[in-house]
Amino acid sequence: MRKHSWFQRGLTAALALGLLFACDNPTGDKPKDTGGETSSLSAPTASAAAASSTSITLSWSSVSGAASYIVYRSGGATGPFSVRASSQTGNSYSDSSLTASTTYYYRVSAVAGAVESPQSAIVSATTQAAPTTPVIGLSVSSLSASATVGGSSPAAQTASVTNAGSGSLTGLSSSVTYTNGSGWLNASLSSTSAPSTLTASFNSAALSAGSYSATIRVSSSVSGVAYKTIAVSLTVSSAATYTLSASVNPSGAGSVTRSPNSSSYASGTVVTVTATPNSGYVFSSWSGAATGSANPTTVTMNANKTLTANFTAAPVVPMLSAPSSATSEFQASMGFAWPGIGSTDDRYELEASYTQSSGYFSIFTGANGVRTNPMPVYITPDASDVGKTLYLRARVRSSGSYSGYSQVRAVSIPNLAMNLIADADNTLIYNSANSSVAATVYSSGDVSVGTNYFYNMAGLGGYINTAAAIRFSNLSTYISGRTINKATLIFQVDLPPGDFNGSYAVNAFSASWNPSTLTFNNRPNCFTANGATSGAPTTSVLPWSFDVTNIVRAWASGSWANNGFYLRDANITPPGYECYRVVDLLSTESGASYAPRLYIEVY
Repeated sequence: MRKHSWFQRGLTAALALGLLFACDNPTGDKPKDTGGETSSLSAPTASAAAASSTSITLSWSSVSGAASYIVYRSGGATGPFSVRASSQTGNSYSDSSLTASTTYYYRVSAVAGAVESPQSAIVSATTQAAPTTPVIGLSVSSLSASATVGGSSPAAQTASVTNAGSGSLTGLSSSVTYTNGSGWLNASLSSTSAPSTLTASFNSAALSAGSYSATIRVSSSVSGVAYKTIAVSLTVSSAATYTLSASVNPSGAGSVTRSPNSSSYASGTVVTVTATPNSGYVFSSWSGAATGSANPTTVTMNANKTLTANFTAAPVVPMLSAPSSATSEFQASMGFAWPGIGSTDDRYELEASYTQSSGYFSIFTGANGVRTNPMPVYITPDASDVGKTLYLRARVRSSGSYSGYSQVRAVSIPNLAMNLIADADNTLIYNSANSSVAATVYSSGDVSVGTNYFYNMAGLGGYINTAAAIRFSNLSTYISGRTINKATLIFQVDLPPGDFNGSYAVNAFSASWNPSTLTFNNRPNCFTANGATSGAPTTSVLPWSFDVTNIVRAWASGSWANNGFYLRDANITPPGYECYRVVDLLSTESGASYAPRLYIEVY
């Protein structure tokens, strides 16, 4: 309940002062002083709309007889309402200085003299969202680095560039302003839109000792966005220098060279030192600034340093013998009169080269402590050695010191005889009484070749035919482009046939095959040319061979691809009587000593 007082014009002052009226006014309307007149003002019709994030435009209808209008505002729909503006003579009002994204409530009344109309119905409007403004944000305000004259440039440093405001921060760029010096700093951005990474790279190579500073400026092409800066400082110090002294022990046993060779070195310089023995000595070890027996070795300069190269008297050279020529594995023999007291690191070493004066590489290093005299070493040439001369030399290490090298021995390799072991062999079987056999893979156990003929109830009419597929996958490594003097395919017989009248043939497959899927039915075709034949073996244990020189020559020249051999019965026409012509052969599962092999002489 609010109490209001007003007076009626024309009353005496005493009567006016004595009158007090009380009334309910729940709407918050101003009391109306009619001045003795009856109010005929009606309430205006109002509307409100947001004009911006900080202002709302209020408009209302004209009220007949109104001289002005009063605008009331509240922060809530239920009030209370307070006067926002009065004496408004127009039909609109702009309410400003408001908060973005906020709803405001209004009522409007008309005024004529001392008379105020009822307030309009409540209207509301919500201010617009605050405008978006991007702001450049940097994770650091300064960067510092240090370097040494003549040393490496400092590592690059980074700073994050973000949008610390709202909206989209694009059009980013960076620039460098130097306070002193120039060209020692580079600034780059990973992206022209935030977020981005600023990379500051340093190049101190041309700078003398001193302090340097610069400013990196990060800008945006977006209107109204202020640039930000990063202060950068670089301190370049004078490089420390150190000396490296070298000596030999015993005096006169050798010399030490340094690379680079200088009277002093900047800190961090890596110097390579090499010990060279004089005649009658061998280098044994380093002491002082370097240790171990590696020669040459390196020393990193971070202080004044001294090192010593230690030498020992060289042992006498070993004897070396080898044949003057070889076409297969041969033996080289080294001999040495070892001293009575041995060392755990005593050993033989054998080197080879294709050039007598240089290019030697190790082909044998004996076990430490093994002082066998003589020491045999077995050497197996490969296809790359054919037509070349192999030069051999030997030395020994005795009590930590190396001998000189033996006399060089030359071994010529005019041609090469090789035994290659098959890497896959399958048996392929056809059974006239069981069609499923021809579709079955037989990749393990003995391989078989030949035909067995047998009688059924109606007479001679059934047979089992077997064949074999043999593969040497790595053969091309040895024969490609080479002249093939002779090639022989050799099998170890496990069980000879019961009938020695059979004939057997070897041909070359014309397409590749897979041992895990090969069957009689899916076997590839064969080349009919260059085949080889042989009669039946008559006993087990002994080898059974085929001359396959022409097939291997076709592979070596590239005329045919190496898809392996097909061993088969040369003639499966029934002889008219029951017979057993299947030969059982040992396979790759029997081991390298019994597996099918290919003997080749290569030029």
